[in-house]
Parts: sequence; structure tokens; C-alpha cells
Amino acid sequence: MGAARASLHRGSGGGEGSARLAEPGAGVSGPRRRSRGPLRGVAASPGVRLGVARVLTAEVGGEVERRVPRSRVAAEVRRLRAAVSRATAELRAAAQGAAEGAVQGAAEGAARELGSAEASILEAYLMLMEDEGLLMQIEAFIREQRATAAWATRAVTRALAARLAEQPNSYLAERAHDLEFIGREIVAALAVDVPVRQGQELTRAAEQGAPEPRGALGALEPVSVAGRLVVAEDISPTELVRWASAPPLGLITALGGSDSHTAILARAMGLPAVVGVGSALMAVREGESLLIDGERGEVWRSPSQARVARALSRASVVAPVEEPLGGDATACGVAIELQVNLEGLGGLAAALEQGAAGVGLYRSELMCLGWTRLPSEEEQYELYRALVEGAAPRTVTLRTFDFGADKPYPGAARRWTPPNPALGLRGVRLALATPELLPAQLRAMARAAAHGSARVLIPMVSQVDEFEQVRALWREAAEQGGQAPLGVMIEVPAAAVLAEVWCERADFLCLGTNDLAQYTLAADRTDPEVAARATALDPAVLRLIRQVSQAAAAAERPLSVCGALASEPLGAALLVGLGVRALSVEPGQLLRVRAALRRLRLRAAEEAAAAALRQVDAVSVRRELEARLGAVLRGPRGGSRR
Repeated sequence: MGAARASLHRGSGGGEGSARLAEPGAGVSGPRRRSRGPLRGVAASPGVRLGVARVLTAEVGGEVERRVPRSRVAAEVRRLRAAVSRATAELRAAAQGAAEGAVQGAAEGAARELGSAEASILEAYLMLMEDEGLLMQIEAFIREQRATAAWATRAVTRALAARLAEQPNSYLAERAHDLEFIGREIVAALAVDVPVRQGQELTRAAEQGAPEPRGALGALEPVSVAGRLVVAEDISPTELVRWASAPPLGLITALGGSDSHTAILARAMGLPAVVGVGSALMAVREGESLLIDGERGEVWRSPSQARVARALSRASVVAPVEEPLGGDATACGVAIELQVNLEGLGGLAAALEQGAAGVGLYRSELMCLGWTRLPSEEEQYELYRALVEGAAPRTVTLRTFDFGADKPYPGAARRWTPPNPALGLRGVRLALATPELLPAQLRAMARAAAHGSARVLIPMVSQVDEFEQVRALWREAAEQGGQAPLGVMIEVPAAAVLAEVWCERADFLCLGTNDLAQYTLAADRTDPEVAARATALDPAVLRLIRQVSQAAAAAERPLSVCGALASEPLGAALLVGLGVRALSVEPGQLLRVRAALRRLRLRAAEEAAAAALRQVDAVSVRRELEARLGAVLRGPRGGSRR
């Protein structure tokens, strides 16, 4: 099952950005013309790879509108329920295997690299697939239209997904993709038991020659993508998990964004990925030579040897090195604390086995993916306790809910849509404006802190009164549980400028480069029109990072940095040069960042950082860093091999 073979096609009606990936070799006559520039998309997962395209095209499955006699309506409902049970069982097995570090026979190394993301994402899919409200809508469609279960499933899930996609919110748009994936999973399970054709009851479209349903991926042989660059409209997270034992070289999709579930898994697996390329992918052919640059968001067709050499020479993703784990340090002995970012429990054990110093950022709001209500205090406590106990004696940094903007508060009924959600109620603002939200979460975190070493982190703080209100609530919660440091995230320019103030009040600081870049540069990182401008390598952002680092050092306050910049070896080296000594990285990048930093000397990092601060734009910064540090970070073996 899965959605990897979907083409650039959403069914009848298409919609903005719709197109179709041609069948391999279709419509090719004579030499093909190549555009001089690359195909451009969103840089979703770092790395540079040269490989051959594996174009995944559409399969017909349950899209034909077919009706059944009234006497068979009840049977179709039963078929639906049975198919959901089959699909649920397979997803549950995949989720359990991911959590145990043994994803359906995946090689040990691949399973470890899958990290925390896949288990929590598959669990969210399970909750969505088992949602009784969704199943009731599909059953109602079957009864009202006398529809086959496949037609009803596709019709209902597509309609619901279309409503979500219309929302001016990238998070909801990605959840629309999730809903379509779920529909395809159910249809694939239905293909196991296709009923006998009822000729008299076919719709007019079927009578005019529409093909019989052939099922979705679940009814076919598994797609072989090992060692290829996968090109598709979209790829479901479940498909990525199934490919873990024989992974592709990289992923290129027409749809999706950097915050999609597929992008999260690609980063966890260490697969370069460029998403959101759009209909330009329709020109790519099966077997074509491609160069994917997951750091710049570029895909080159039939690249020249010079182009390949340039891309590989500056690739910041390096091969892991087999060295003893333990304390992390630069080549000259400067201690660096490498922590990991987590969304769930799935990758905690693997990260600790790889020597992570702790959990530098636990994104608590992502536990709510697929929920229609807020988790209770007890449900939160059980999860936080498991994290804290599992990481002991290392520290877990628990961030309070960062709802708002592209991460909606589950179950919240908003009477109006703010004109600019990123500048409205988000993070600590939403938490303080929602009485039932923060006190229960802080109590759950305080109770969990009694079981090990934990810190509590407040997101999107911009003004002192916000922090003081949360601190008062935290003191009340701590009286009922355990004591723990309370810190602030530096994510907006106002917080960075007042770094000295936060050092006086907060127990520790955590700087998030992704949001700091978007708010400093007024460029929404979820908007493909301007996302490329929201880069933490911009000199304006780097100067703010240096200001925060200097303030923390002067006040002797702990400072860590999370975000994409810390997970990129070149960016990690830059941060060390700016004075940062604790980094929280994506689990799949831990070994690469460690390998790079062990080759780094502090003086070289500081000189590179000073040179970067003298530049006027991000392109010049990256060029300067690559010239000074690129060869050193890659080591004697070079390249970007996994």
C-alpha cells in the first residue's frame, strides 16, 4: 500500500499546480531539450547525490464511479470495515517495528537512522484511519450513492482533503496530504477483495469503457527504488518506512514542504530531498541522470561532470565515521555538547546509542498530530515521564506547546482567521490566552521531572511579561512535582536584542534558527515564493546569533542552538565559531555533525565566522564558509556518501 506511485494528478478537476508525470519514455521523439538552469523546489533534507531517476507513476485504483445494487450496500460497508482492519493492522505493525528499531526487516543501520519521527507519524496515521467520524462519512456515502467502498473512500477523503488544502496554513495543507494517503491505504486494502462486476449497475462513465480497478500499491509487487533517485508527485511516510531495508538515494517530489511528514522522515533517514518542485517534474524521464542538491533545493537534469564536481566539492553532508562514541569535541579539544531534537519516543534509544548528550528539544505539540482534542494531563505526564526515564541520566528539554501559525491547536474553534497567523496568537501567546492549555501541561512536566533530569522551554517569547506569567504558573506546578530549570527560546529579533535581559531571568536559553531567520528577514519559511530567503546564513541573522552567544557567555548562562543550521555540518561549524558550545540536531544528522566537528579546529571556525559576518548576503556567506571549511569538514574521503 502507499502513495508513492501517485503521479502529478489529483483526479478529475486537477486544480492549481496539477500535471501528470509521463510514463517512462512517453512522448519522446528525437533529442530532448534541457533547460539551462535547475529544477527548483524546497530544500527538505540536506545532501548531494548523483543518480538515475526512478519515476513513480499513477496506478488506477478505485477512482471509477461504480454503483452496486441496494442488496449489496451492506456488503460494501462490511468490505470497508474489513479493509480498514487490514490497513490498520499493517500500519500498526510498521509503527511498532519503528518504535522497536526494526522496521519491517530493515537493516540495523537504516532502522536506527529512522529516529523518532516515523513511530509518532505512523501512530498519527493510525488515529486518523481509525477515526469513527471519517468512517461514518464514508459509510454514509456508500448508502446514499449505492457506491462501492473504493469509490466512497476516495470521494470522501479527497473532499475532506480539499477543504484542508484551501486553508491558508501550510500545516493544514500537509495534513490534507495525510488524509489522501489514508484514503489510498484503504483503497489498496480493498483491492485484496474486489467484488464481482455488476454490469447493470455501472455508472455511465464505466459503461463508456472506464477500466476495472486494479488496486493501489498494496495489491502490487513492492516498488524497487534501491540506489535510485525517486521522482513522484508525493511519497507517503508509510512508503518510506517500507523502503528502509533498501532505501533510495534521494527523493524529488512535486508537492510537499519542509515540514511535511515525508520531509521529516527523509531527514531522519539521511536521504537528500527536494520537494515542492511542481509540474516541472513532468519532463523527467525514467532512467535519466539527475543531480539532487538537498541543501539548495535544486535538481539538475543530465548534469555535466563539472557541475557534479562543483556540487560534491561543497556538499556539507559528510559520511559518518566509525569512531568511539562518548564526549564530543573539536580536533583541538574544545568540548561540544551534541543533543538531538525529538517528536516522540521512537528514536530516543538509537540517539542515545549514538552518543547523544541528551534531548535538546522535545516538540510537545507534535504529539497531538491527528488528535481532535488536547491530550489530558495524565496522558502528557505518561509520555514525558517515559522520555525522562528513558534518557536518564541525560537531560530532556521539554518545550511547551508551540501551537499557532502552521500548527493549529487541536479541537480549537476559531471564530475568525487572523490575516497573518505567524504574527498572531502563537506559542506562549496562545498558551497564556487559553486557560486550559498551559497549567495542565506544566503540571505534567513538573511531575515527569521528578523521575530524572528535565528542563522546561517556553517557545516564541518576545516580551518579559510573557515569561513572568509562565514562571508564576511554573512555580505553582513545581510545588506538586519536581523542580526543573525554566528557559526561553530565542526565535524573534526582539528576544535576541534583549539577550542580556533573558540571561538575568531565565535559567537557560535555546536559540531556534528557523524562526529567527523568518522573522528577521520577514520571509515566511512555509511560503515557496519566499522560503529560500528565510535562511539563517544571512549576515543579519548571524549577527543576532553572535549577540546572543556573547550575552550568554558573559552571564555564564547555558545556551544551545537548534534548527536546520545546527543540523548541517557547515552550519554547526559556523555556530562553534560564533561561540556556541551546545547543538541540538536532527537524529539522522548526529553522526555527520559529529564527524565534521571532530575535524574542526576552533581557530579555523572563529576565522570563518568572522569572515562570514563581513559578508552582505547568504550566498556570499556560504561561499566563504565552503572555501575555508568545506574540505576540512569532509575529511580525506570527501564526497557526500552515506
